[in-house]
Amino acid sequence: MLSVFFTSLLYMLLMRFTSEERLKDIISYFQIAFTLLVTAGYQMVGRIFTWLDLDTTAVVIRGWHYALPPLWLSGWMQFVIKSAPQFWALSLLAFVIPLASAWILIRFLAPKFTQQIAQLGTGDGGGAEKTITQKRHGFVSRLATFVTGSSLEKAIFELSWKITARDRKFKMRTYPTFGSLIPLVFVFGKGIFDPQKWSEMAEGYLYLMLLYMAHIIAGTFQSQSHFSEDFKAAWVYFATPTDSPRDVVVGNIKAILLKFYTPFYLLLSAFVLSIWGIKALDDLYLAFVASVCLSMIESKIGSQNRLPFSKSLATMKEAGQTSQFVIFMLLLPICGFGHWGLTFIPFGVPVACVFATFIAYVLYKQFDKLTWESFDL
Repeated sequence: MLSVFFTSLLYMLLMRFTSEERLKDIISYFQIAFTLLVTAGYQMVGRIFTWLDLDTTAVVIRGWHYALPPLWLSGWMQFVIKSAPQFWALSLLAFVIPLASAWILIRFLAPKFTQQIAQLGTGDGGGAEKTITQKRHGFVSRLATFVTGSSLEKAIFELSWKITARDRKFKMRTYPTFGSLIPLVFVFGKGIFDPQKWSEMAEGYLYLMLLYMAHIIAGTFQSQSHFSEDFKAAWVYFATPTDSPRDVVVGNIKAILLKFYTPFYLLLSAFVLSIWGIKALDDLYLAFVASVCLSMIESKIGSQNRLPFSKSLATMKEAGQTSQFVIFMLLLPICGFGHWGLTFIPFGVPVACVFATFIAYVLYKQFDKLTWESFDL
C-alpha cells in the first residue's frame, strides 16, 4: 500500500511540474534504473549474510530508523516473534502508516490522479513548449568529422547517435543490457569485489573473461539499432545520391561502437590496468579489435541486410536470431579461449594483435561491396 501511495504521489508531482513527453522520459529512466537495481540486488542480497556476522550483531534503534518503511515490518516481526519491547514503536508504524496512506490515497489522491491522467495529451502537460536549439558544430559533429570518410557517412553517424539518445523504446530495449552483465561478474569473478584477493588475481588472466563479456554491449546495441517505430522514414536511404549503402551501414556501426561500447570498454580497461598493470595492454587491444571484428561480422552477415532503424518493432521477434546466437555462444567463446591460449605462447598476443588488425581491415573493406539490391524496406 505504501508503494502505491508514494508512486501515485510521485506521478502527480511529475505531471504537475513537467510536460507529458518529459514525464514519459522520466518514467523510462526509472524503469531502467529499477531493472538494474533489481538485477544487482538479486546478486547482493544472498551474499550479505557472508559479509556480515548477523549472529553477533547487536540491533540498536536510531532515530532515522523510523523513516525507513522496511524497518517497520522488521520491527513488527521482532516484536511479535521475539517479544522484544524496544520495537513497539516500529510495530505501530507498520500498522498505522499503511492504513493512513490507504485512506489518503482513496479519499484525496485517487480522484486527483485520475483527473490528471485524463488530461494527458489534451494540453501542454503542465509546462510551455520549449524550442531546442542544436549546435551544428558540437562534440558529435566534430567526432563524426574525425572518424568518418564521407559526408553521407558523417550524416548517418550523427543520425544514429541522436536517435539512440531520443528513442525511448530503444533505451528500454538496450540499457538494461548493462545490468545483465552484473550476474556474470558475480558468478565468474567472485574475487573481483574483494580487494584482498586482487594480488592473487593479478597473477592470472581473469580479466580476459571481463573483456570478452563486454562484447554483449556492442552486440545488443548493434542488433537493436535496426528497429524503430519510425521505420517508414527509412525510404530516405534509397534517395541518397550514392551507388552503395556502405556509408549508411558503416556510419551506424561506428556510432554504436563509439557511443556505447567504447566508453564502457575504457572504464573496464581502467579497472583492469589498476589490478593487472601494463602487462594487460596488448590483451586490451586484442580484445577490443576482436569485438570490433565480431560487430562487423554481425552487421555484414547477422543483420540480414537491415539498414539502421529501418525495421518495425513488430518484426523484431520474427527476425532471425541464429547469427546472434552463433556470435555470442560460439565465436565469442572461441575468441576468448583462443586469446587465453595465446598468453602461454611467447609473443603470441602481440603477433595476434597485428593479425587481428589485418582481419579488421579486410572486414571493413568488405562493406565496399554492398549494393542497394540486397536491401529492402
